[in-house]
Amino acid sequence: MKAGLLPGRRFLPADGDERRFTLSDNRNGRFECRWVTLKAEKSPCIWTQGIEEPVV
Repeated sequence: MKAGLLPGRRFLPADGDERRFTLSDNRNGRFECRWVTLKAEKSPCIWTQGIEEPVV
C-alpha cells in the first residue's frame, strides 16, 4: 500500500509530486522495529517547520 497522510489526488502538492514511500513485505517475513534517522527537508509543512537536525 502506498503510504500517505491523506488519501486522494486532491491532497497531492500542486507541483504534482507523488508519494515516495511504499510499505511492503520484508526479507524476514515478520514485523521489525528499528531506529532510523530522518532528515527534514525544507518545506512549507507546518509539522516540520523549525527542524534542522536529523531526527532519530
